[in-house]
Amino acid sequence: IQEETAALPADQRVRVLFTGSDPLQAASGEMYQTSLIEAAGGESVSVDLPGYWNDVNLEQIAVWNPDVIVIPPYGGATIAAITDSPEWQVLDAVQNGRVYQMPKLVAPWDTPAPDSVLGIVWLAERLHPGVVSLSCAAETTIFYNTFYGYDITAEEIAALCGSE
Repeated sequence: IQEETAALPADQRVRVLFTGSDPLQAASGEMYQTSLIEAAGGESVSVDLPGYWNDVNLEQIAVWNPDVIVIPPYGGATIAAITDSPEWQVLDAVQNGRVYQMPKLVAPWDTPAPDSVLGIVWLAERLHPGVVSLSCAAETTIFYNTFYGYDITAEEIAALCGSE
């Protein structure tokens, strides 16, 4: 994925906000979520923040104006908390329907667990559709069959990987 996205011009780097379980929390540059964004060929808008989860306000998020917003699959975070809020409608990510929830089957795909390699593939498909050759559906099938001995169903694949 990094090789396939490395040649993208700077103006095609997708700017990503990874929120916490509260939409007004942002992952810092020191967090694993930022590493996932970078591995997927994206650029974290909150990379300069120190520490871990940072409380931010909507004005700061509007200044960043991310192309994509990713929320975690835990802590009650929902896409609707962002997309249904009138205040968030000023953001490009919301206007363009690019607010996503990171998948989870065994472990959340944004945590430092083996499953997170799937989070990179999943995110790369959303950031750069048609650019990356790996398929979330194919890699997820191989991963769960190989490492968990689990025969994942087509319905589970669709729920995790969606279509992009």
